[in-house]
Amino acid sequence: MSTPEQNLWVRLEDAMRGYWIPQRIESGTNKGIPDVYFSIPQNSGWIELKVIAKLPTRDTTPVKLPKFYSEQKLWIVKHGRITESVWILIYVIASNDYFLFPSHMAYDIDGALTGGEWMLHCSLYMRSRIDAGLLYNKLLEGCGSWTQS
Repeated sequence: MSTPEQNLWVRLEDAMRGYWIPQRIESGTNKGIPDVYFSIPQNSGWIELKVIAKLPTRDTTPVKLPKFYSEQKLWIVKHGRITESVWILIYVIASNDYFLFPSHMAYDIDGALTGGEWMLHCSLYMRSRIDAGLLYNKLLEGCGSWTQS
C-alpha cells in the first residue's frame, strides 16, 4: 500500500514528465537527504516531499509538519546555501493545495508559520494540481541568493 508521500511523488513525476529527469532517493545511510534529485536544462537540485492532512483551523496556530526531522532541515539549509536549488514541496490533502518553499524556509515552515503565513512566504502555490510549467520555471530560476546572518 502506498503512502501519501509516495502518491505525491507519482503525481509530481507524472506532471513533470518531459520537463525533467528525476531520481527518487531512498537513503538509509543519511536521514537528511531529500526525496528527489532532479536535472533540468541549466539547473539541477533537490526536492523534499511532505504531505499533511490539513492546515490548522485557527489562523494563529503554526503549521507542524509530521516527520520533518532536524537532520533533514539541516541538510536542506546547508546545501541550499551552496546550490540555491533545494526545495520543499508540501501537499495539503484536505484543501488539495501544493506549496513550494525554498531551502532557507526549512525551519520556519515547521512550527513557526501559520497556514496564512505559508501563502505569503512560499515560492509557488498551486491549487488542486501540480502546474508543470510554473513549477519548471521556478526550479529553473532557483531559490535565489542567501544573505549571511
